[in-house]
Amino acid sequence: MPIGVNLLPWRSQRATRQRRVFGLALATLGLLGLSLMWAASVAIDPARQHQADTNAKLRAQMNTLSARVSEYRQLEQHLQTLTQRTTALARINQQQASDFTALAAAIQALPPAIVLSALEQTPSAITLRGHTQTPETLPRALKRLREHAAFHSAALKTLQPGNQAPGSSALTIAAQRNPGAP
Repeated sequence: MPIGVNLLPWRSQRATRQRRVFGLALATLGLLGLSLMWAASVAIDPARQHQADTNAKLRAQMNTLSARVSEYRQLEQHLQTLTQRTTALARINQQQASDFTALAAAIQALPPAIVLSALEQTPSAITLRGHTQTPETLPRALKRLREHAAFHSAALKTLQPGNQAPGSSALTIAAQRNPGAP
């Protein structure tokens, strides 16, 4: 018997029916696949759009926060600079108060018989220049300077006849400051 020859008509009809059923099933499955793809795109597109919107909002927030962080860092640097300046000013004020205290102590230690004509101040010493008509008051004045907390030593540098008045003596006293004294 030759192959490919179908002598029975029912086989031919059955093959045609099977082709139609297969074609109909294939078309149905194709339509079902397309409808599932469409349904998925309808469901996924809003979620994708929502995620894109959320990402855009997050980028905008990140840009805003980045600007704020930059501003915050600048403010921190400004604060650090101001803190350094404030500390320096406090040190200067403390030094000025210390200088004033030392000058006041030096002036208070002098008896009224000594008249000052000049004051010189360095960070380590105060030099007093003046004249007196009673040189015998100098040892007591030097003792008071040495005993004061602002000074650790005081010495008479010069004592010579003065030009101010007859019988007066010109003098120079150097008082060394205590480094830790106020």
